[in-house]
Amino acid sequence: MKRVLFVRGTSIYNDSRATKEIKALLESGHFVTVLGWNREGIALEKVKDLFNSSNLILNFFDERLNHGSGFRGLFKTIKFNHWIKKYIKKK
Repeated sequence: MKRVLFVRGTSIYNDSRATKEIKALLESGHFVTVLGWNREGIALEKVKDLFNSSNLILNFFDERLNHGSGFRGLFKTIKFNHWIKKYIKKK
């Protein structure tokens, strides 16, 4: 069983490509960790409804940010990247 880290800065539950890839990895018996950005505050509930597997770990960066915020979202984007870096270093 391989471990796979799936990182998304945008919605996972609305992206059919991402959901198909994660489902295929889970069905193949891989252990999948998803790191995502909870921009709208509903990601965890939506993603839990999509996937039903004990081989899945969900972690979300919980900072609200509207898409298309431009320069105003720069500091939150930097924080998101640091959050990912800290998670990877910790493992």
